[in-house]
Amino acid sequence: MKKSKFLKLISACICLIFVFCSCANSTHQNEGKPENSGSDTQNTENITLIYSATDSLNPYRAVTEANAQVSLLMFDPLIKIDSDFNPVNILAESINKSEDGSLKIKLKSAAFTDSTPLTSADVVFSYNLAKQSKTKYAYQLESVISCTALGEREVEFKFSKNDPYAVNLLDFPIIKADSDNRTDQDNVALAPIGCGRYLFDRENEQLVANENYHAGDLSVKSIALLNSPDDEAIDHNISVGAVDMYFTDLSKESITRMSGKRTSVNLNNLIYLGANMSEDHILSNVHLRYAVSAAISREQIAKEAYYQNAVSATGIFNPAFEPSSQYQTLQKTADKQIVVVNLSQIGYNTFDSEGYAVNSKGKRLALSILVNEESSYKKLAATLLAKQMCDAGIYTTVTAVPYAEYMARLARGEFSLYIAETIILNNMDITELVCPGGSAAYGVKNPTPPPQQDEQVGTQESVSQEPANQPEAEPTNDINCEQILKSFYSGECEIGSVCTIFESQLPIIPVVYKTGILFYSNDIETTPQATLSDIFFSLENFKINPTK
Repeated sequence: MKKSKFLKLISACICLIFVFCSCANSTHQNEGKPENSGSDTQNTENITLIYSATDSLNPYRAVTEANAQVSLLMFDPLIKIDSDFNPVNILAESINKSEDGSLKIKLKSAAFTDSTPLTSADVVFSYNLAKQSKTKYAYQLESVISCTALGEREVEFKFSKNDPYAVNLLDFPIIKADSDNRTDQDNVALAPIGCGRYLFDRENEQLVANENYHAGDLSVKSIALLNSPDDEAIDHNISVGAVDMYFTDLSKESITRMSGKRTSVNLNNLIYLGANMSEDHILSNVHLRYAVSAAISREQIAKEAYYQNAVSATGIFNPAFEPSSQYQTLQKTADKQIVVVNLSQIGYNTFDSEGYAVNSKGKRLALSILVNEESSYKKLAATLLAKQMCDAGIYTTVTAVPYAEYMARLARGEFSLYIAETIILNNMDITELVCPGGSAAYGVKNPTPPPQQDEQVGTQESVSQEPANQPEAEPTNDINCEQILKSFYSGECEIGSVCTIFESQLPIIPVVYKTGILFYSNDIETTPQATLSDIFFSLENFKINPTK
């Protein structure tokens, strides 16, 4: 009897074990189902990224940089820019340019994650969202006049000018038309529907691979998203190694460093010296701008002011931009001989006992660099630049003021030199930077003929603290930067001519181009490719350490 009871007890325990195992297995199989996917994909997270659960994953509404980046894994654009600023077709199958500069784009045969086909109406809808948004896409699409559907799978873009690199502007994300205001049964906002590499599994806070992705299978099947709602949480999660990838563009004054590996990302952020080219200012003389440029060691600025997170600017365009690279000739290191030759052209033929250039009356050439004191990077760069110029014989000081005062002085023209940073769009349009009246062209003037010998030349001694009776400006070329850009956009010349005229006039003095940093885990065996269009440009093809 006792034996019988014992056997019944054993049998009951075995049954309970089978029941619990069955329930656990059923629960596990249901964990990986994303919204509207209909997928039975098992939950196998390969890597972890940061995001904010309180922010939108709509690329046109995301406020945090993390969500803006993650959203690009869900929504493909027509094209992406590679690391050398070349366009790569993504949803665009073919791109044809008309004589007036308009672009006709035929779409690939792709489907959204709800299995509906991508159409030209979705592209037009996304374009209008992008134009109306408060994102970088609205800014870069300012020169796009219209986007029109020509059929089910063809769209046409028209531009305000005939831009050879206009296609580079079209990396805005494509979402399914009218899916931007989706909500669930509890009226909670849902992410729009995309046709990108991944889709969002809100319940499990992960991205899962789009099984119908138009470009084929993805090696990374799922991506865990770690909620990091503020800077403190982001810094903590990065520092403790809780995430596998993290990008910084150095816009913050401090960098949260992540253990593992890192790679540089080409940015289009130009650090430059602006010059006061007003007619009564000595910097209106191009030879002094040549001298200032030659006094600069760009390599040292990249190394010491930006801690190697920058590259020497050999011209106005990014050195990674191949079409202009062979035409850009600004030196990377200082050349005092060039400085001396150009200073002699403006009457500074000798140097005083401290090694500074003086004119025939013994007056020192004196300049000052205006800088925003709230930027530690630029303050350090300005200090190094002033020292380099002093070493070359140009007496230079630094004037550091709060940002509001810095901008006010620029607007009033109260500077001789200033250091600034500007983001040049992917189409390399420098109009606003080097043409008089441009939004960033403080102090820029077109070359003017020198005054007659009997004319009185004034000074801005109270502003620039430079000696009176400075030599006046002289023209260096009949063609100025504004004229050559007009010729470029009318198709009358190539980009090499733009580079040549720019370097003959130097309306601004390029210093360095910043680079970003992409940190990534040692478990990621593939070196990531990251670009301005997509920090996770090659993520879907990563090889992950199997022990992860």
